[in-house]
Amino acid sequence: MRMRVLTVLAVAAALASCGGSGTSTDGTSGTADSVAGSTSTVVTTTTEPPLSTVDEPVVECDAAGLRAAFKSKMVLGTCTENWAVGNLDRDTWNCPDAGCRQVKLFNKSAGSWRATATCDTTLPLTLWRVSCFRADLEPMATTDVPSLAIQCRIWPANVALRNVAETGCTPPESVVNEALRGECDRWVDNFKLPLEKCDSGSAVRVLQKALKALGHDVDVDGYFGVGTVRAVMDVQTKNSLLKTGLVDIATWKVIFPGNAGLKGTDTNGDGVISAEELS
Repeated sequence: MRMRVLTVLAVAAALASCGGSGTSTDGTSGTADSVAGSTSTVVTTTTEPPLSTVDEPVVECDAAGLRAAFKSKMVLGTCTENWAVGNLDRDTWNCPDAGCRQVKLFNKSAGSWRATATCDTTLPLTLWRVSCFRADLEPMATTDVPSLAIQCRIWPANVALRNVAETGCTPPESVVNEALRGECDRWVDNFKLPLEKCDSGSAVRVLQKALKALGHDVDVDGYFGVGTVRAVMDVQTKNSLLKTGLVDIATWKVIFPGNAGLKGTDTNGDGVISAEELS
């Protein structure tokens, strides 16, 4: 009996010493720990370079260089030394007289011109991730568009008065003066900021009443015409705001400090009764 017990104990000890590395019932070998530790995940990340900060003055377009690079006549817009806006002649055959809605960006690198992207001219170039696309359909990259400073020089939508709050560009005097010329041939009902020339509605009327109370000569008729534009620009100039003639949130807060004279509810809790929150 004693011998049988010793034999059982010896077998049990042998099994215990090798059981962790034996063959399992499903035919695999090795311990659970070794299997769990045999796989690992390698995560790699890439950081996109920031948008360039280089600035360049506007120069005469390198039409000859672009024609030679693309073996085509070119219809060019505004250019700097290393960036150009335009289209190949064959791309413009069905464009309206006012110009193509989509134009190409060209960049000169190491002395050679290349087309980097095609972009929607109705949108500011600051929205390039959604307004532009590459010919190879690869994702847009920061190297495909010029710096913000150059965008302000070569892309008209960036200096359009309705977009300068987004782009940070200072509109040229010619753009500002254009807002003071000409009457509106149609009116657009608008009850949200920004309010701008040729808008109409109750929010415009509230604005005009406030401007008149501030001493400006405006008609309180609910139509945002040249007189209202001029009054708004005067407010902006006196308060060191960008002179656009548009009533954005910054201008609205100056005209209605602390919501003075406004009836409505601050539904979004930002402390301002905005045009769309008027009652």
